[in-house]
Amino acid sequence: MYGFFHLHKIFYTLQVNACFFVLTSIVSLYLIVNGRYNYKLSVFSIISLAELIFSLTTPGNALRAAHEINKWFPEYKNFNFLNKLDLGISSFGKPFFLDMNILFLLLFFLIFLLTYRKCQNYYVRILTALPFFLNLIIYFGNTMGQSFTYVNGNKRAMIWSSSNLNNLFTELGTKLSLFYPGTWIATLVVLALLLCLIVGIYLSFDNKKTSIFLVILMIMGFCSRLIMGFSPTVWASGMRTYYILYVVIAILVLMAVKELMKSMSLQKNEFMQFGLTVLGICTFIITVINR
Repeated sequence: MYGFFHLHKIFYTLQVNACFFVLTSIVSLYLIVNGRYNYKLSVFSIISLAELIFSLTTPGNALRAAHEINKWFPEYKNFNFLNKLDLGISSFGKPFFLDMNILFLLLFFLIFLLTYRKCQNYYVRILTALPFFLNLIIYFGNTMGQSFTYVNGNKRAMIWSSSNLNNLFTELGTKLSLFYPGTWIATLVVLALLLCLIVGIYLSFDNKKTSIFLVILMIMGFCSRLIMGFSPTVWASGMRTYYILYVVIAILVLMAVKELMKSMSLQKNEFMQFGLTVLGICTFIITVINR
């Protein structure tokens, strides 16, 4: 148990290092593009990269990882770099875009609503609406019963059926292979949905500095899951490895609500605040009694 806890701390550190590297890289790129980069800041980028490489390559971690592979994930020893990358992407994409989670669904809805109000481009509206409507369709598809119950091949009549997703996104990832383009689809869909969400986040806020900051946060949340593909305890560690992503999404939801309230009347603002307060109280109550 102590060994597992110690390894969990190591890979939590790996997540933090990945987020720090993403932050320093994006900030540096932004400053370079705007001609305001100070090369003294490169020290932070170098340090963050060195920390990430050290976490991935240090011999002590490698020895512990070998032990945990045999214990938790024997198939992991056969994974190459591409398989680990795919595992990280799928471990993010399936729970985030293709499973039902009220917090994630709320984010998709708020971003869709804000973008629809602030962007007049029809095609951009469609792109930024995809994460919300896809998640909603999957939810309703999972709650509906089969039609044509007594007819052979009736599953084909369920146009919103998503029962095959669990076969596509497995504990081994999506089994991505460079030599079989058909295996790229699931990974590309996840990345495309992430891009749609990032575009939506950027367009949702009037203050573009806020938009850029929140986009960076979203990318950091994604990378906190992506880096877990390089850990044999990607599944054994459970929900704890999603903590950073959850905090990021909570921040995005609160910022989106704040942005939405700017265009509301005083009465609607009060109603929104009342609703959020009651929702928070009910969430606390159910958390306490469900323990």
